[in-house]
Amino acid sequence: AKAQQLGGSTQPGQADGAAAVEEAAAAAQKELFARMEEFYTHFAPEKAANKEFVQGVATAYVGKLASLNAKLRATYGADLTSPVPASTELEATKRDEEGCSRQ
Repeated sequence: AKAQQLGGSTQPGQADGAAAVEEAAAAAQKELFARMEEFYTHFAPEKAANKEFVQGVATAYVGKLASLNAKLRATYGADLTSPVPASTELEATKRDEEGCSRQ
């Protein structure tokens, strides 16, 4: 009755539950964004640089981790459960590739 007096149609407590669900979804999306950004930093740096792209992936796949991992494995041979190469290994690989392209 109190919610109806305020013009709302929800029962007391439902708004708190909805806010908690929204908060949890936002936290999950933020965590997935961070994981995707780290993944792309190692496997596709050009995509990591595009924050809108990474955010779009995180938004599209929040709650769909198995599907996302399957697509990442098909594209990169790795997924979010794969260990990422140490940054020194990645830097050494880039240096080697740059050296090869200059010769």
